[in-house]
Amino acid sequence: MLAPAVLGSETAREDDVESGVLAGLAILDDARAWADTLRRRDALGAFDVRAGLHAGPALVRIGATGALDLTGASVHLAARMEQSAPPGRLRISHEAFRQVQGLFDVEEQPPLNVKGVDGAVRSYLVVRGRPRALSEVRRGVPGVRPAMIGREAEVAALRAALDAAVGERRARLVTVLADAGLGKSRLWEEFRREAVDRGVEILDASAHPRSPAHRFGVLRDLVARHLRVDASVLATETRQAFVERFGAPHDDRDAFVAPVLGHLIGVDFADDAHVADVLGNDERLGARIEAAADRWIRRIAVSVPAIVAIDDAHWCDDATLGWLARLADAQHDAPLLVLAFARPALLDRRAAWPCTGAVASTLEIAPLDAEASRRLAASLTRDAGGSALVQVLVRAGEGNPFAMEETVNLLIDDGALVQDEAGWRVEPSKLGTLRIPPTLAGVLQSRFDALEAPLRRAAQAAAVIGYVFWDAALAAVEPDAGAALPGLEAKGYVVQRGASTLAGAREYAFKHNLLQQSAYDTLLRAAKVEAHARAGAFWRARADPADAADISAAHVRALAEAHFHGMRADAAVWADWFGSRFFLAGRGTRHRLVVSDDFVTESEIGAIPRLLRLWRTADVLRGRPNNTTHLSKSGLTWSLK
Repeated sequence: MLAPAVLGSETAREDDVESGVLAGLAILDDARAWADTLRRRDALGAFDVRAGLHAGPALVRIGATGALDLTGASVHLAARMEQSAPPGRLRISHEAFRQVQGLFDVEEQPPLNVKGVDGAVRSYLVVRGRPRALSEVRRGVPGVRPAMIGREAEVAALRAALDAAVGERRARLVTVLADAGLGKSRLWEEFRREAVDRGVEILDASAHPRSPAHRFGVLRDLVARHLRVDASVLATETRQAFVERFGAPHDDRDAFVAPVLGHLIGVDFADDAHVADVLGNDERLGARIEAAADRWIRRIAVSVPAIVAIDDAHWCDDATLGWLARLADAQHDAPLLVLAFARPALLDRRAAWPCTGAVASTLEIAPLDAEASRRLAASLTRDAGGSALVQVLVRAGEGNPFAMEETVNLLIDDGALVQDEAGWRVEPSKLGTLRIPPTLAGVLQSRFDALEAPLRRAAQAAAVIGYVFWDAALAAVEPDAGAALPGLEAKGYVVQRGASTLAGAREYAFKHNLLQQSAYDTLLRAAKVEAHARAGAFWRARADPADAADISAAHVRALAEAHFHGMRADAAVWADWFGSRFFLAGRGTRHRLVVSDDFVTESEIGAIPRLLRLWRTADVLRGRPNNTTHLSKSGLTWSLK
């Protein structure tokens, strides 16, 4: 019996796919236990369950009875994963695997042919999960390890902070802030390697979206990772075994450290005097855990320079986050560098971060500049395809290394970038229109879902207008959206530009083109059509001069924008209007219109080939060649020369 389920239907989270795999494995474990019961109780010979998982968008509809109905290509592919899985096994698609690679042991399977899907489908059988504290999602392009590009200044800043902590024997806290994908983890990986070569002791852990649910959970992972054993394994040890693994205390002042941190891990120290007197009092127990962690770190740092680093600190549980903020104060006279790698969302949780008297600083990572982006693109593709492919990646990434890496992976998956005996080569015919890589979709969707409802509606309306939008156009699409713009700016979702290309309006842009795409994709088709119609009407009113002699660059720009939105609202209606306006613009003596081949296609306007002939007419192209307006399908790549 097929029992479909979907994660992220109400609020998407970045670990939805990981949660789905864990749920699938748990279902299979429960089914095996139930099968044993059935064999003993009912003498039932065989009882097997199988499971399948795919990562992608699904349509969730509420039926007449109130039941949820799941439909769409993703549901179909997930069902095929389940139907083809061996009894008692979990099969996941390649799209799902890419998002959990490194967290589970898997076995790749022969390609599947799936009805309705072009080409063979790659899939994997999940064997088991890896210990969370000792594993991490693997990113990057398989077989390619590009050099650290464009982050030399950031590495130098971390190096200087470590040198100061060691030289002055005074703890320092550095918070590294950056949006998702800009390279926080890669920066830490690079600096970590350098620090290890210098003999620095490293204590590190990573938070994840489920961390806030576990008090001191990230601190527990920090201890377990340092002992190189998963916390679930440590929890099964005896007190004596844990104490021996942890190490004997240096003096009586350290006697409480192992019992308290052992209790945190899950070892039974309930009757130990250092634990028993604070059990039942969360405030006192928390203070005792922090004191034990401080003494543990101090014992390490006084003998050798040390770094305590937490990746994705914005997901830390409140207890660990509070301890981390105060750690440098507690170790003020030790050669210790405390690093918190986080997204700006950390400041939403703690506006006064770190609120400490320690030597603290913030290092903000910006998107790569154009030159660094080109170098990274060339390195990722080993210069395959030359400048054309590099330009595609630079445009898709917009300075975001993770977006560039995942775009390369998407091109590989789509067959546009192929590796053979001679090296890598590009299949230009398969480049097509870039879509959001599946590995980025969850990150972007979770960020969108985290916005308050008014901000989500404003982001959707702005996304319809385009990557660049104006408050006046936004008001035409969603009258109340303007009030949400300060909130979107504060969240780092959009930025206001200094100068506006639309007179009398403020100009904005999404922080990244992928944010615009993801917000746009959350709209259903009917809502998109209505929004495009309103945007088209806004531009249409600005594209109508009284006379051809009055046509300006602004009129032609409005014409391109009105076409872009109108063709997505009602192609037949808008084509007639556009034809007359286009002819009028072409008759103007001040501008020369040049239309790109991708501006309009016959399929878009149905049975109106007249327009196709119109934009090839010599009269339309008459004018002054040094004052040219280019129209393209995007409606945004126009220019005046």
